[in-house]
Formats: sequence, C-alpha cells, structure tokens
Amino acid sequence: MITKLRKLSKAILEVFGARPHELGLSTSSAVIGGIITEVVIEKVEDIGVLIGLMVKIGLQEVLDKHIPKHWKQRDLSWGWTIVIWLAYVIRCGDHRKLSMESYVAEMQNTLSEITGQEINPKDFADDRLGKALQYLSKKYWKKIEKELDEKTIKVYDLKARIVRLDGTGVTGNHQTVPEGLIQFGHTKEGSIKPQFKIMMAGLDPLGMPLATEVVSGEKADDGLYIPIIKLVDENLDKKGLMYVGDCKMSAFETRAYIVDQENHYLS
Repeated sequence: MITKLRKLSKAILEVFGARPHELGLSTSSAVIGGIITEVVIEKVEDIGVLIGLMVKIGLQEVLDKHIPKHWKQRDLSWGWTIVIWLAYVIRCGDHRKLSMESYVAEMQNTLSEITGQEINPKDFADDRLGKALQYLSKKYWKKIEKELDEKTIKVYDLKARIVRLDGTGVTGNHQTVPEGLIQFGHTKEGSIKPQFKIMMAGLDPLGMPLATEVVSGEKADDGLYIPIIKLVDENLDKKGLMYVGDCKMSAFETRAYIVDQENHYLS
C-alpha cells in the first residue's frame, strides 16, 4: 500500500509540480517519507501579471512612502494591501470589501510567492480595507498621484503632449446630507438627481489617468477644469501641453488660465 501511495505521489508531483504555469495553477505540497500528505492547488490566472505591473510602476513603494504606518498595525504594509486589492478588483470586477478576505484565503500561497510577503486573510478584513480607503483620501492622495505620474512617465518613456479632460456625474439612490459628497445636481440627461462628480485628466492617446478630482454633485462642470489643470501642471511640470475638452472648457476664465500657463487648448 505504501509503495502505491509513493508512486501516486510521484505522478502527482510530476503533473502539478513540474508544469503548474502551463495549467494556470499554483501548487504547494507537503511530502513525508515520499508520500504526499497535502496538495494545495490555486487558480492563478493573470493575478501575477497585474501585481507585477503595479510593482513595476512603483505603486507599492509610493503608497508605503506616503501612507503612515501605525506601530500597532498588521505586518503587511498598506502598499502591498492596496496593490493586492486592486489586482483583485481588476481581475474579478468586484469592488466589495467583504469578499476580499475569503478570496485571499483561497489564494494565500500564490500571493505569498508572488509578493514575497507573508499573507494572511486577516490583512484584508473589511475594517482594514475601510481604513485603507481613508488613507487614499485627499490628504495623502495628491502626493501619491504626483509621484506615481512621475514614475509611470519615466518608466515607460511617455511623451506628455496631449491631455484630455472630461467630467461625469455618478448618480444613485442616495440620501443627501449638508456638506456631503452626494448632492442634487443637473445630470447630462437634463434631470436633477442625487450625484457626485468626477473630473479626470488622461494622457492621450493611451488614456492613462494623470489626475482625478471628486466633488459634490451640485457643482457646475465649468468650474472643474482649472483645478484639474493645476494638478496636471504640478504633476508633469511641463509647458506646451495641449488640453482637449468639450464645450464647457471654452469658458473665458479657463482658456485664459491655460494660455497664461504657456499651454494650448482645443475645445
């Protein structure tokens, strides 16, 4: 019986241990006396590629540099926590905090091998991810965004010439509170609904985000262009950019500001 178990164990190791990447799997095993006592198989898919790309542009380092570390916090840094969470959101299309802990429990070995960190599902508990979102607020985000822009453009040797600006409203069945983010405002469909607004600047032709502003829903689009342009100018520190936007960017004050900063516009 022992001989048969050893032969079976050897066959399993040859199939899953020699070519796991060809099967899209990650494997780990415990072997005692030539007999496999435990085999863990995890479906890797493209999670390693996503994490690798974020590490290449320096996202984990930038996050750890700007987000403060409390002496009582768990061992896994905020940078690695957010990078792994983002990889999950992109891969699975699920931004819910509550589903992350169970996912990590099923991918613990793979994530540890990819990151070189000791991964524990409790690192991705709902309350800890909520704390991570608080750290990504404006207090820290502007510095993170600025350094990330610099690193990304340097790594990929991107030629920053054309910047496209666009804003949108995000509506929903939300309760509004005074001074809150969700406020009644005019939507693009002409109705008035509870919403918040997002203004984004992207590098053409890649569409790579350069800066993002999130504001309350009652604000008019016209007044959102100059603040986002200021962010891009600070992040890129470059003259002669071409800003492209819709007709709402044609406000005289906006166009005058762009020209005053030695840049160009098209709307």
